[in-house]
Amino acid sequence: MILPRVKVALISGADQLVLRSASPLRIDQRHFDGQIKLILEKGSPAPMEKWFWYGNFQDDNIREKLQQAGISANLWPIGLTLAQQEWQPRHYRLLVKVDLSRQTNNQKLSQLKQLLPYIKPVIIELPARKPEGSFRCTDPSGQTQAYSSQIEIQSDSPIELVEAPVGKGFHWENSETLQFGSPFWVAFGSDGKLCAGADVALEDYLASVNSSEMPADSPLEFLKAQVVAARSWLLANWGSHHPGEPYIICGGDHCQCYYGLSRLQEASRRAAGETEGEVLLHQGSICDARYAKSCGGVTEPGENVWAFVDEPYLTHLRDLPDAPALDLSQEDQFRQFQNRSAASDACCAPGYAPLVGKLAELAKLYRWVESISDDELGEIINRKTGHMIGRVREILPVHRGPSGRLIEILVIGAEGKISLTPELTIRYALSPTHLPSSAFWVERQTDGFFTLNGLGWGHGVGMCQIGAAALAAQGGDYLHILQHYFPGTSLQKIY
Repeated sequence: MILPRVKVALISGADQLVLRSASPLRIDQRHFDGQIKLILEKGSPAPMEKWFWYGNFQDDNIREKLQQAGISANLWPIGLTLAQQEWQPRHYRLLVKVDLSRQTNNQKLSQLKQLLPYIKPVIIELPARKPEGSFRCTDPSGQTQAYSSQIEIQSDSPIELVEAPVGKGFHWENSETLQFGSPFWVAFGSDGKLCAGADVALEDYLASVNSSEMPADSPLEFLKAQVVAARSWLLANWGSHHPGEPYIICGGDHCQCYYGLSRLQEASRRAAGETEGEVLLHQGSICDARYAKSCGGVTEPGENVWAFVDEPYLTHLRDLPDAPALDLSQEDQFRQFQNRSAASDACCAPGYAPLVGKLAELAKLYRWVESISDDELGEIINRKTGHMIGRVREILPVHRGPSGRLIEILVIGAEGKISLTPELTIRYALSPTHLPSSAFWVERQTDGFFTLNGLGWGHGVGMCQIGAAALAAQGGDYLHILQHYFPGTSLQKIY
């Protein structure tokens, strides 16, 4: 049984990138000096097609049922699972083409609703063909070579991606020079721009994710819980996050943070090695084990954040083990809890456990406050959504989840109004970068400012990373941590 390799994108939408290595960089039979620049010369984006995206299905019989009803559909394999020492899809998503005719689409949707009454589709775009273009590779000696298809770059030393974007679009966005092993690949994304990244062994990828997501000096039992969750998530979601692109996942927060050899430390290697091949299972299926930095005290059901993520182990629960259940979906209860900051309220609260260094800093996001003027907020919403609503007058909660996270809000401006959903859209549209979470309540100040009083960092689904680190610091082992945040699951070594 051969483990799959992970093709991960570190950069996308680029016009150029710089790579360097202490050894010559090899592309096919050509050797370049220790630094090369790749410059996009011509890029033609792929035409995009809209599809109805349904999921999840355990077998491919659904396609035959649709064909009998006269509906043509494609199946997209999602996830990987081992069956008789062979990797097979965990389940399938159904793709049904969106027609140009509204009447035809309505008829098709009506038929699909009868055949699939409990599944609501989302619309996605997929490239109708491969993008086309060319890029030029040059080195300091003046050697130049043009390429019009994907290339692989090899070196006997680590390959550095110079000024790689980290945390793109978030408040911690910066550029770093990151190191990766061979092979490093460069291709055209569906936008016709350059994308590039590493092709890495599964367990090596996971060891780096461990210390890219969280500090490598975190408690070992937490790092073990983190890597089991990351392994389970990857295998459960293989092929679902960037369909139609020339890679499986990206190296940013959209998928899992992966910064290559640059963040790899002995503790993260040890955590991956001591849990090699271990995954979480629920009813025999590999778990979609999601996680976020800080739940703020209560976790959010997965179905409130993403389509097709209605899993019984991604439920609403109290971060603090054995504490009474807490539902923060009502405005007064949420505000009351947000105004509290006692360490006894949650594992992720500062002071619950003796966290130090970076972990202690991250724990401070248990509660947060941000202010923004009504004028600036109107401009940000216009820039990010394309809706001109003018100076913002009110931000009204429409739907909160049980963790207190806003699932839908109504923003009323001097020139219009806009409904924002789901939580990530809310976080994106109300901030120059991203809000830490959508769990906040709003105070309208007399000076034209809005104050957002929030809790937690991230979507809040699944494992609370700060809470899990605190449980480990208090002596909890990784199995205890995983079973707390993913109730009803079991741990199994599958390879």
